Amino acid sequence: MINLEHVEPHIQDPGLESEIPRKPITKDIPTILNLSKKDLTKEEKEALSLGLKFSPTPRKTPDPTEYFDRYYEQCQKSYNKLINKPSTSPLPNLIDEHLVAIKENLQATVPPGSKQTKPQWLNLSTIHKRTLFALRGDKSRTIKPADKGSCIVVQDTTDYIKEGKEFLSDKKTYEKLDSDISHQTAEKANQLLDKFYEEGLLDKYTLDNSTTDMDCLRPQRLYFLRKVHKTPHQLGPIVSCCSGPTQKLSKLANRLLAEYLKYIKSFVNNSSQVINCVEELQIPAEARKNITLATLDVKSLYPFIPQGLGVTMALQQAIPTNPPGSRCNPFKNMLREMLRLILKENTFIFAGEHYRQITGIAMGTPVAPTLANLFLGKVEHEALSAWGGTQLLVWLHYIDDIRVIMEDSQEKLLELVKHLNARISTIKYTAEISDKSIDFLDLTISKGPRYQQQGILDIQPYSKAIDPHSYLRYSSAHHPSIKSGVVRAEFIRALRRSSSPAIYSKAARELFSWFENRGYPKDLLKEISSKINFKDRQQQLEFKVNKKLEDCTTILKVKHHPAIPSGALFKALEDHQLPFKPKICRPRPITVGELLVRAESSEISHSYNLRSSCHRNHEDSENHFEI
Repeated sequence: MINLEHVEPHIQDPGLESEIPRKPITKDIPTILNLSKKDLTKEEKEALSLGLKFSPTPRKTPDPTEYFDRYYEQCQKSYNKLINKPSTSPLPNLIDEHLVAIKENLQATVPPGSKQTKPQWLNLSTIHKRTLFALRGDKSRTIKPADKGSCIVVQDTTDYIKEGKEFLSDKKTYEKLDSDISHQTAEKANQLLDKFYEEGLLDKYTLDNSTTDMDCLRPQRLYFLRKVHKTPHQLGPIVSCCSGPTQKLSKLANRLLAEYLKYIKSFVNNSSQVINCVEELQIPAEARKNITLATLDVKSLYPFIPQGLGVTMALQQAIPTNPPGSRCNPFKNMLREMLRLILKENTFIFAGEHYRQITGIAMGTPVAPTLANLFLGKVEHEALSAWGGTQLLVWLHYIDDIRVIMEDSQEKLLELVKHLNARISTIKYTAEISDKSIDFLDLTISKGPRYQQQGILDIQPYSKAIDPHSYLRYSSAHHPSIKSGVVRAEFIRALRRSSSPAIYSKAARELFSWFENRGYPKDLLKEISSKINFKDRQQQLEFKVNKKLEDCTTILKVKHHPAIPSGALFKALEDHQLPFKPKICRPRPITVGELLVRAESSEISHSYNLRSSCHRNHEDSENHFEI
């Protein structure tokens, strides 16, 4: 069983020396923020403290051959591809017998009498399961994750709906509809795709995968996440477009437009790119005193991007004007029509009422971040080209977060902000300026010892003060490789964000303590941290291309469970050699978040068809949370 009592932080040095004193673990950062009028009971606090990503061990051992029919079809396609036959051609008897034998071997991996999970494998007590079900059934309270960090927010449903409706009362941004128009919007999206296919702009595969399934269609849902890192706590609106009328169209538009982000010189999509840009910049000794650091933020970017102008400027940034008859013109027109439909028909339901967003872009729409990046890229390109002031040493942006380094005074930088704010009336920049350090994404960039000696800015990890670092608990029913992977990824992330061994040593000790508080064994933490050395930092910062699976690789899904050891599964596959490589994939387990968190308001019941890829198997949920 999980020990839910508070564990006093114990610092275990993972073999790294440090000259910087370790920052003490903050004990008063809440993992649960209760804004409701009803106090949480001891059991409710314990159950929620597990975290929304926690997965209970299923009461019943899953069938390892549950996905085998799908695997058989993959083998059939892979084999026929090797011999250049139609994918549905029957397999030779010998291979068919191999696959039947593999299925029998997989069934044998479940020991006799282990259909019911043994008590020592269960990781959630009966009282905590009952508590979670009671929380799910409590319609008077709404549970959501915080907008940033890993805090869980509990609030009264009536207050949540009241605040949401006040937010939607802004008639300049939202309009109320008499009824749901999702069906009409989906038909328009499908007709648009058919038109592009007939014009030769889309192939059959893309058409089939981008067409909305009318049987699974349901309205988009609006929900709000509390911005607990701001005072007072604000609401962040997000539209869940899962199985919505323009979800697939928006995904297609995002895939096509994302290819052009690499042409924006200032765009970065991860902190490693920021680090590389910073460390390539070496300031001469005579100029180091005059360097100004700043972070710029666009105030409420998404709802204030003008829809018509936003699409036009984004496409101008992505695809420059081409001569008449150029192949890019029809492609550009196709993207324009797709984006106009996605933005103009952005409807959703909240508290049983239907709305449409009439200005800006909805956060949650797949194409929104890419469109915002292209739009801002164009705005900044034009603004900086017209800027007659001091040349900027560094200008990097990720959506609405911008980092600036310039060799001039703070007053000059404020002039630049004023110049930017004069470009488009709805887009306003704010600035935090410093001559010592700034925070950008998950980095703190400062004028530390390295800057004084070499002219290269120092870098160290940054996290918001409200982040409780509630990592996945070790007792969660995730596969061990996932949990060790989380630890390794965090240590590597800390390594990349540390510009000196002393900074990494401090960050590693903090990670060690945070993971130990989540139940991770010291031996595992020591083993993983000992393999990550500061001398490998540069290699970790290099851009890596994701490895693609070979064309003839077949993937077998098998749910993880303590009763089914991984060794037995691999042996079941290795005993029978096939002319293609089989790989085991672990489906994501059911989590506490899937039980408690819903996009819809808790007190609203819907009669829409829930046969959607976004909804997990109901029997799976019952198996995990069965009392």
